[in-house]
Amino acid sequence: MIPRRSSRPALRAGRRRGAAAVLLAAALLNACYAYAPVTGEAAPHRGARVRVTLDRPRPVVLTDFAVHDAVVLTGEVIRADERSLLLSASAVASRSGFESRGRGETVAVPRDQIRSVERHRFSTLRSAALAGIVVLLGAVVGAVAGGVGGGGAGRPVGGQPH
Repeated sequence: MIPRRSSRPALRAGRRRGAAAVLLAAALLNACYAYAPVTGEAAPHRGARVRVTLDRPRPVVLTDFAVHDAVVLTGEVIRADERSLLLSASAVASRSGFESRGRGETVAVPRDQIRSVERHRFSTLRSAALAGIVVLLGAVVGAVAGGVGGGGAGRPVGGQPH
């Protein structure tokens, strides 16, 4: 009978590799997105992920605390009109650079207090650059792996051709 404990280290290693693969995939997918300015008078639509930069530091109240010098809010648009932008806040950054995570708190931002609005969207340029890096890394790994094993397809050194 095989002891059960012998498979546990392999199982843990497999779980760690799986978790690392998920984290790597998430990072790579996120690298394909960027924030782009919302131009003109077009308001971002409901559900759009946006980053709002305020005209000057202002207090923003979250569930458990207040950020007294908030300069950037990140979240999903609940409603947008000519007077204000209503967000479900996922993060609030202060003037000092500290970022507080929100839990979807509703934050109303008057339009006259907004310096800029950027929408989170797919970036073709960043995606192409990422694809190029992945191909390059694949080529490097292939070259290193081929060099370490010696290729195996040639004739032996010093041997006669057959």
